[in-house]
Amino acid sequence: MEKIDISKFKRENNTVLNDYDIFLVIKSQNQIERRKRMIKSKKQNRYGRFIPSPTTIGLLVKGRLKNGIFEETWEKEFREPRHIKRIANGNFLLTEINRLLEVDADGEIIRTYENSFFGYLHTVEVSKDGNRALVVSSGYDALIEVDLKTSEVTFSWFAWEEGFNPAKDGTWYTKDKKKYDSLVKKNKKAVFIDPHKYGEQGVTTANRIAHPNAAIYDHSSKEPSVIVSIGHDGLLSRIYLDDGRREDLYDNLCIMAHGIYHKKDGGIMITQTTKGEWLWLNSNLKEDQVFDFKNLGGKVKGSEDAEWLQQVIPGPGNTALALDANRGLIAFDTQRKTYSIYHHNENWCVQDALFLNRISVEKS
Repeated sequence: MEKIDISKFKRENNTVLNDYDIFLVIKSQNQIERRKRMIKSKKQNRYGRFIPSPTTIGLLVKGRLKNGIFEETWEKEFREPRHIKRIANGNFLLTEINRLLEVDADGEIIRTYENSFFGYLHTVEVSKDGNRALVVSSGYDALIEVDLKTSEVTFSWFAWEEGFNPAKDGTWYTKDKKKYDSLVKKNKKAVFIDPHKYGEQGVTTANRIAHPNAAIYDHSSKEPSVIVSIGHDGLLSRIYLDDGRREDLYDNLCIMAHGIYHKKDGGIMITQTTKGEWLWLNSNLKEDQVFDFKNLGGKVKGSEDAEWLQQVIPGPGNTALALDANRGLIAFDTQRKTYSIYHHNENWCVQDALFLNRISVEKS
């Protein structure tokens, strides 16, 4: 595998991706406090909360990468939004804590999709025909696909029912009351997951069995399937849509990897969030290249040796935009080996970005 150190690239201020308009999805506005918790979690080797916390207010922000900063055009408040995706009619799908929203170019809500098992939503992906959306419901260890016209669920997959039970402490999770009763009769430690009880956040992050946090439709498989990152286990897996069976493709991801994208050659790009790396796998899903951010300077005070590279988003040509919680927005060119850094509000917890207008390369 070729290892590429981003710190060896030449820094060119206001060059790479300068003047591009983008959306930023801000999960919350408490990044300074979150960074402290992240460092504590790193020491415990278990990311996320064991007890519930209040849902926070995040933002969808439109702005421009300009002269070393992110120049804001407007912002709209949403409840813990995490991912945005363009759809065929020119609008966008945005995940909120427990709702999938269709919003227009001004951030106004056009339509709402709801489901009792929508909780702590992460990514959303649109099918090739544009008719369905695949939602990662991390709070319920689930993938849920909905028809965008009828709102009906067309596919669902719950890690509890698909090989991840029991949890490391021996606890069995299920949304099936009969199965729960059967487990209790067998003297098993069991938890019945009633979404009306657990609500919009679902099971707390650290207590989830799998914590899927990113999924895309699989373009390389002969059978209809999706590819998902299992956050707690460092797994990249394929889930078949006909029967929900799972095939593990790569088992050497870090805890809490994010941001899965297709490569043009049939491979996969995924962000090793807690390792500070952007990993490229070839068409055989073998390690090909890795872009390492750990030696890059400019980290904020208080981040210690922790890395939190939320995700890296492919841009036009050979460019990409890295959302680094400890360094800012890092725009870089893999061919020219140059980079530029754009700073934003230090308390923004940036979860996703989407290129607008002049950029024609779409997320896969």
